[in-house]
Amino acid sequence: VNVARVLVTGIAAERMSEHQRFSADLLTQGEAAAISWLQTESRDVVLPPDTSTPSLSILHDSLLIDEQRATVRITAVDLIGMVPMSAIRTGSELASAIPSDITASLKDADAPFGSDQLADRDVRRRVYPRHTPTKPRVFGGGTPASDPDAHEPPAGEIAATEYVAFMTPAPPRRRGNKDASLVMLNVNTTPLPLLTRAFALSGIDALDQIVAAREAGEPATLELTIDDDAPIRFASSSPLWAFRIDAKIDSVMRSSWSVFEQRGGSWQIVRRIMIHEG
Repeated sequence: VNVARVLVTGIAAERMSEHQRFSADLLTQGEAAAISWLQTESRDVVLPPDTSTPSLSILHDSLLIDEQRATVRITAVDLIGMVPMSAIRTGSELASAIPSDITASLKDADAPFGSDQLADRDVRRRVYPRHTPTKPRVFGGGTPASDPDAHEPPAGEIAATEYVAFMTPAPPRRRGNKDASLVMLNVNTTPLPLLTRAFALSGIDALDQIVAAREAGEPATLELTIDDDAPIRFASSSPLWAFRIDAKIDSVMRSSWSVFEQRGGSWQIVRRIMIHEG
């Protein structure tokens, strides 16, 4: 009996090791899929004006590996569709668009501060976003089981990293006050409460134009002459995206928060955080 128990345990451990390797490979493939999406689709992203987060699902695949069902899910988050951490640290009025539990826990954070440090703060919400329900593309036949990791998150469950950007694009050279904190917002992905506040602070009357374009699913553009020292800039596409990537096979799941920035015409990974959630 003891020999049989040892044999079964050994087989289970070997299978677990294989699943860990497969999930790691799928996570790498997920990052490759994210790069492909950045190159071909990110520039044209337009989110509805009633969106509560600057995020969207870009991939949900289900496939068979060694007769085990595996899934890969990717949610893209526009990091210039939200308030940057630097704006909270400097007391920007844009912070009023962020829930108070987040600003209260971050206002005294030292720089640099990353999203992986949020676990040490009293933030009463998830750090990283969860995937919203989508129908998977199925490969290899069969029907995947329902995904317990996906749900439509209520407003109170919006993740901290969908409100605050802990990385920002490399700023352009600026005359005048070079130490000023620059905020850049994508008019096609930024939730309206934040965009409304940013336009008001900048003295820009273009919200109706933006809303009409986004309601039609068309990219909105702004042709503005903005002073070099203006603290808020606006763009119609983003050079900085983060991805929540989950790769799961059987009971083994690996997750990452992978950040890509467009530099010199190509997309490069600038941060990768492994997500460990209880």
